[in-house]
Amino acid sequence: MALSLGGIYHMCSTSERYEQETLLEEQLCQATAEIVRLRGALEAIMDVCADVKLATRIKLTNVPEALILENISLRTLLRRVDALKFSVRAQNGLRHSQIFFFGDLVQKTELDILRIKNCGRKTLKEIKEALTEHNLRLGLKFGPDFQAQFEAAKMSIPVH
Repeated sequence: MALSLGGIYHMCSTSERYEQETLLEEQLCQATAEIVRLRGALEAIMDVCADVKLATRIKLTNVPEALILENISLRTLLRRVDALKFSVRAQNGLRHSQIFFFGDLVQKTELDILRIKNCGRKTLKEIKEALTEHNLRLGLKFGPDFQAQFEAAKMSIPVH
């Protein structure tokens, strides 16, 4: 609802010009306030998006476990770890530790991985990077119901 400063403006009296200028200033102030409000809202949204991206793509830190598990399907957890292109050392270590599925692996902690024979920091880094690519991480804890569901589904899949 902007007022034109064209020909009508020149035909107005001084008091009418003053009223038009005052109205334009008010509209400009309102528009500026709205822009500032929207900018603040946009910055807040961008912060949330950055936090979500950081949480899901980098380390999944500070995100409640229940929220993480809601976004992980049982099908994903039943994928075999040998589908990941791990080094021979990592593959052998996981196989000897009876870790055959993503669901088995994500329940292990970093310390658990380091305790596996011939698995050191490089293997740990390799595993963490592979899990991050699938929006997973080490150290997840399943609730009893979900754990039972996972174990039952796992039994129907041949390991070798």
